[in-house]
Amino acid sequence: PTFSARDRTGLVWGLLWAGIGQIFVLVYHFARRELKFLRNSAIYPLIQPPRPPVYGSFFDQTYKHLVQPSSFILMGLYLSGTWIISLMPDSYYEYDQPTEWVHVLAQLLVVDFFTVVNHIAEHSLALVYIASHKPHHRYISPQLFDAFDGSTTDTSLLILLPLFCTMRCLTFVNTWSYVAFGFAYSTHFMLIHSEWPHPGDNLSSLLGIYTASDHHVHHARFKYNYAHFFTYWDRMLGTYKKDVGNEQIEKKKKIS
Repeated sequence: PTFSARDRTGLVWGLLWAGIGQIFVLVYHFARRELKFLRNSAIYPLIQPPRPPVYGSFFDQTYKHLVQPSSFILMGLYLSGTWIISLMPDSYYEYDQPTEWVHVLAQLLVVDFFTVVNHIAEHSLALVYIASHKPHHRYISPQLFDAFDGSTTDTSLLILLPLFCTMRCLTFVNTWSYVAFGFAYSTHFMLIHSEWPHPGDNLSSLLGIYTASDHHVHHARFKYNYAHFFTYWDRMLGTYKKDVGNEQIEKKKKIS
C-alpha cells in the first residue's frame, strides 16, 4: 500500500475507536467508584482489600493515566508508525469489507498466545523482569488505573511486540476487523485491572474469558494467569488458577 489520505483515514478511525473505548471505561469506572453504581458490596465486593493510600482524585488519576509515556503515547506512536510506513500486510488497508468477527477472535487468540510467551519469559529471566515487568508488579492489589502503569520496556515487550507479531502472522485481516480488535483489546486490558468484579463475569468465566478476579490472582501470586484475554493458553500450560477469594489470596500472599 502507498502512503495516501485514505491510509491516514483508516489510522484516524482506529485511534478514534481506541479513544472511544477508553472513554467508555473511564465513564463506567467513574460511575462505580465515585457514584457507587453497581457497587453493592454483597454482589460486587472488592476483589482484594484496598491498598492504602489512593493517590489523588479520580481526575488526577485519569490525567496521569492518559499522559504516562508507557501507555497512550507509546501506543499511539506504535499504531501510527506501523500504519504510516506500511509495515502492515496489504489486507489491513482494505476498507471495502465489513468487520469479520471470526478474524477479530483470531487476533485476540493469537495476541494472547504471544502475550503468554513473553509474559512467562519476563517472569523467568530475572534481569529482564527487573528491567521491565517489576515496576508493574508493585501493585499486588491492582486498581483499574494501574493497567498501563509500568515501564516503557514492559509495554514494548508485553503489549507492542505481541501486537506486532499478531499483525505479521494474520495477513488476512481488514481495516474494520483490526479496529474492532483494538477496541476489544484495549478496553478489556483496562477492565481486568479493576478493583471490583464486573457484571457478566460468571458468563465470561464460562466462555473462558479472563475476569478481573483472574488477573488479581496473577498480581498476588505472580506465577499464574499470564494471559490477558482468554484462559485457554494458561489452561493448556497448567498455569491457570481460578480466583480463590480475598481471604485465600491474602493468606497466600503472607505465606509467599
